[in-house]
Amino acid sequence: MAPYGRLLIKDSSDQLVTAAAEFFLSAASSAVKDKGSFRIAISGGATPRPVYQLLAKEPFRSGIPWDRVFVFWVDERSVLPDHQASNYGSAKGDLLEHVPIPKDQIYPIPADIPPEESADAYQEILMDFFKIRRGELPVFDLISLGMGSDGHIASLFPGHKSLLITDRLVVNTKGSNSDMDRITLTLPVINATKQIVFIVSGSSKAPIIKKVFEERQMDLPVHKVLSVEEKLVWLLDRESASLLSNKAQYDEIQRQ
Repeated sequence: MAPYGRLLIKDSSDQLVTAAAEFFLSAASSAVKDKGSFRIAISGGATPRPVYQLLAKEPFRSGIPWDRVFVFWVDERSVLPDHQASNYGSAKGDLLEHVPIPKDQIYPIPADIPPEESADAYQEILMDFFKIRRGELPVFDLISLGMGSDGHIASLFPGHKSLLITDRLVVNTKGSNSDMDRITLTLPVINATKQIVFIVSGSSKAPIIKKVFEERQMDLPVHKVLSVEEKLVWLLDRESASLLSNKAQYDEIQRQ
């Protein structure tokens, strides 16, 4: 099976941001219409920040049923919320402070405690919210992911033992150049979601995108994400897709 589900390449980063915001709006509206709520796990990093900022503006601010939205995080660094590296802090400043979402519907990872305790605490939060028992998985309506230049997703890094964990919802881990403590959802949780969207931009991501889509290196974390077309969507800008050798093939996918 191809490593992508559905691939959409946008001509510019601005078009990518708009497409991602429209995707969020559509997913939220459909979930609320179908079952009365929208449960999403979001990512941090530089790429989604313009998306969050756009969602805080019209027409998205009034178009999204924020009173029915429940926000969780895919991963977090072990830092205080006001730290520049905090995924929660970024999303709060870019989006959550500017939209009418009830505060008790926001579930940040408790990163101000030791990482092992944080992972345990967030696992309990998920089990309580989704009303599940040990051995069961929460089912999000949407999980939004980015991808690092090394191919990591969430805080699941190539070759790390956390990729093999199947009996937990949340684990603590380390990775990237900073070797910072992190807390992350596990692959079984990511794969259990109803829909996954990858948002990738910039020329620095072009080499890893080429590896994912053309070299098919099966040791990358992304290849462990279920790539069912109806479930998995990739949003790329032209820069991140610039090294793909057969863009016409992917452009055809975009038009479908």
